[in-house]
Amino acid sequence: MTARGHGRRDFLGMLALGAAVTVLGGCGPSGPRKPEIPPAVPGPAASVTRAPGPGHQIALTVDDGFDPETLAAYVRLASDTGLALTFDPIGRLADTWQRHVKALRPLIDKGQVQIANHTFHHRLLTQCSDAQVRSEIERNEDWIEKTFRVTSRPYLRPPSGLRDARTDAIAGSLGFTRILMWQGSFEDAAPVSATQLMINARKALLPGAVVVGHANVGTVTRLYPQLTALIRERGLQPVTLDQMFGTSRSVGA
Repeated sequence: MTARGHGRRDFLGMLALGAAVTVLGGCGPSGPRKPEIPPAVPGPAASVTRAPGPGHQIALTVDDGFDPETLAAYVRLASDTGLALTFDPIGRLADTWQRHVKALRPLIDKGQVQIANHTFHHRLLTQCSDAQVRSEIERNEDWIEKTFRVTSRPYLRPPSGLRDARTDAIAGSLGFTRILMWQGSFEDAAPVSATQLMINARKALLPGAVVVGHANVGTVTRLYPQLTALIRERGLQPVTLDQMFGTSRSVGA
């Protein structure tokens, strides 16, 4: 079974879930998003790992994009089913992401897909100088704005989740006041078996959780039917970070 073949047909089982997500996303402004990018809103930075209140929302976030086929399968999943996703791309993989700009922009415009900042080179920020931290964040933001016509502020996911007071302060000064951590993970940044990924998913897919996965290895693409069935069985509502935390692309904060 491949994501392009049998798995693609199984994506259609998510249409009902996708419709619910579209309703959630429909609370914002209607019509095409204005192309203007809002200025940065500096402030103190704080980490986020889960929804601020009770409920059945989950935020599914997808990092990196090292495997082109896995990234393509995630984009098809969003396009085919209406599933809300937040992508956290790194700019040095711009050629891979560029292939999906045409498909992603309409989903971004209607609020189904969101883009967060994951730095340009995926360097460990705690090992970078102040100038390097700033460059990693600003360079990725510039690329995101030019490519997707939207700001990633205020969300920064530090590579490997490594951060400290110094890196948080630099991020906050650039308008990245939400340090995007996670409550649950598929743990698939590197190769993982299907059995282990599903064990990880059962622990991760819980009400209110920010969940991290990766577009790095193909295992997850063979498990979309099982993963989406688990989401339905648990009555979870996938949403973007904006929908979970009340932030806005038109404000960037």
